[in-house]
Amino acid sequence: MLAKADPRRYELDRNGALAVRGEVLALVADTREVDRASRAGFAIERRENLPVVGADIVVVHRDDLSAIEAARQLRRLMPTAVLSLNHVMFESSGRGKEKAHLPLSQRQTDSSARIGPARIGMVDTGIVPGFVSANRAHIVQRAFAGADAVGALHGTAVAQLLMRGAAARQVTIYAADIFGQTAHGGTSELLVRALGWMADQRVPVINVSMVGPANPVVGLVTERLIGQGYTIVAPVGNDGATAQPLFPASYPGVVAVTAIEDRGDLLPEASRVSRVDFAAPGIAKVYDATGHLTQVRGTSFAAPVVSRLLADRVGEPNRRAARQAIADLARAARKPASDRRYFGNGIVAVADTAR
Repeated sequence: MLAKADPRRYELDRNGALAVRGEVLALVADTREVDRASRAGFAIERRENLPVVGADIVVVHRDDLSAIEAARQLRRLMPTAVLSLNHVMFESSGRGKEKAHLPLSQRQTDSSARIGPARIGMVDTGIVPGFVSANRAHIVQRAFAGADAVGALHGTAVAQLLMRGAAARQVTIYAADIFGQTAHGGTSELLVRALGWMADQRVPVINVSMVGPANPVVGLVTERLIGQGYTIVAPVGNDGATAQPLFPASYPGVVAVTAIEDRGDLLPEASRVSRVDFAAPGIAKVYDATGHLTQVRGTSFAAPVVSRLLADRVGEPNRRAARQAIADLARAARKPASDRRYFGNGIVAVADTAR
């Protein structure tokens, strides 16, 4: 529907997934390949170095080519680069479009300020100021989809849930807003740049409460981060019984989370997929942009429960510590009474999830 409504901005890949029209993402280690593409008539729109993968993330396009055709030609010009379309990703819930601009003084916080014992990253919408308790959360926020972070219910709810650790300790939340003002979703490029920022900040656990198609560039960056000891947590999605695997939850090594109701049953909308690690509460009460309590539901809001539990166990990026934290959480998980196919290692929760 979005591709039909705005064909100048969007197109579909060969599998029907939404992508930014004409744009190709490239992870490039050999800069000569970028020059070769430029000489062949391709515009180098954006370029940023990603130390975590030892390469540049480059956005390339040509006005007269679709993204699919541009990628086909670039494979000859950039043979060692990893190429993909710039896919559009969406929040993994049915709520979260209420948005409010954040004043400049609140949209980014100095990362040199006092850091709490638990450090968690979130790639999401922006956080609405005033609804994340200052005495329990220090927010370091950065906008990737424009000059200003744009607060929305989705990111604000995720941030509140990241605060609700069993130990009730102070937490520092590194929040990357990759949605900005658009109502249509973030992009693979912005997700990759946000993950690179998390690595620069050495944030050990990163919550990515969104879903999208498989993307080779995102997949490689995710693999490199996990290989260096970072933990990435993501929801399986809300496509119910007919679900297909969604990403980043389905990338190897990502901690995939499904959602349960109060009684311990899976949410009806939670995707029934085999690639799942934990189940956590997916219905919670949070403060909305007006300061009133509201209920949110979906696998988006189960993922931060697991992220906080893991962040309380891991202080710095470390492969052994990350694996041990996941194993410890798996041992503590409660097995469901019946059908276990879609619960992974079992059910985990914190006492104040629904407060």
